[in-house]
Amino acid sequence: MVIAIIMAGGKGSRMRTNQEKPLLEVLGQPLIQKVVDALFSSEYVEEVLVATSVNTPRTSWWVKNKGLDIINTPGRGYVEDMAFILSQPDLRDETILTVTADL
Repeated sequence: MVIAIIMAGGKGSRMRTNQEKPLLEVLGQPLIQKVVDALFSSEYVEEVLVATSVNTPRTSWWVKNKGLDIINTPGRGYVEDMAFILSQPDLRDETILTVTADL
């Protein structure tokens, strides 16, 4: 089985908005909700974790209120945060699927 990790800790600086990118609404739902729903509908995904950072406090709040588990990352960039996640001892031997929160 697969552990899916939604990467949702970026600054979203190219968007030129104060709104956190994972929470931008499309068809009445935040982008991250669509990603969460898609992952939970997969027969292969056993667990969904959301990687947030100090850059995305409102997204962290949203994730906690949905009852999802969070991985707090340093928020230094996608590659750096992914390296941080993969260095966690409880994830080293797992099959991991990473998905951005704004797909």
